[in-house]
Amino acid sequence: PEGWKDVGEATTERIRVMLALKRHNMDELDRRFWKITNPRDETYGEYLSHSEMKELVGASDAAVLDLSMWLLDYDVTCELVGHNDMMCCHGTAASFAAALDVQMRVYEHARLGRVVTSLQAYTVPKSVAAYL
Repeated sequence: PEGWKDVGEATTERIRVMLALKRHNMDELDRRFWKITNPRDETYGEYLSHSEMKELVGASDAAVLDLSMWLLDYDVTCELVGHNDMMCCHGTAASFAAALDVQMRVYEHARLGRVVTSLQAYTVPKSVAAYL
């Protein structure tokens, strides 16, 4: 894009990557939404707590463990965030490049600064693909 310059491959830069995990029970969430927002329903206004949302839509323990172990092999550490439907992961650009099979680049803008990203489509092992 205009104003951005590719200044080279990113390797040692520490970056954060957010992974969106597959949510569960979306039909049930939709059903509950329409009930609690309907003034004529007996459950009107009985919104789910944060912990109830995590329990309903969050990733399974197996998914979190498998994803964490896969990324740990690349020296990437992660923590669950949101309703246990996101992982916030930290590592070097080179670690993410290896894990996701992409090339990470540094782009610079005179006014906006530096950004580390990849413009390529990423790939993940089949063993964890269903979780994302």
